[in-house]
Amino acid sequence: MKLSNLRDLYMYELNDLYSAESQLIEALPQWEQKATSRGLKQALREHLKETRDQHKRPEHIFEDLGEKPKNSEAGVEEVRQYAILTTH
Repeated sequence: MKLSNLRDLYMYELNDLYSAESQLIEALPQWEQKATSRGLKQALREHLKETRDQHKRPEHIFEDLGEKPKNSEAGVEEVRQYAILTTH
C-alpha cells in the first residue's frame, strides 16, 4: 500500500488499530476457555469488555470521516502464532 499523504497514513494506522482490536475480541474468549486460573479468567473477561469498548472508538472515527474499516491482515499470523504458543 502506497501512503502518499498524512490522511493515508492516518487511515492505515486506524485500520491497523481496528484490526488488532477485532482480533483480540476474537481471541480473548478462546484464551479465557483455556485458562486454568480463576483470576486469569476474570482478567481476560475484563480485558474483553475494555477491548469491546475501545473498539467502538475507531468505529465512530470511521463514521465521522465517511469511511468504512478495511480488513487488515497485518500481524494476524503473529497473533495466531502467539495464541498457539501460549495455549499449549
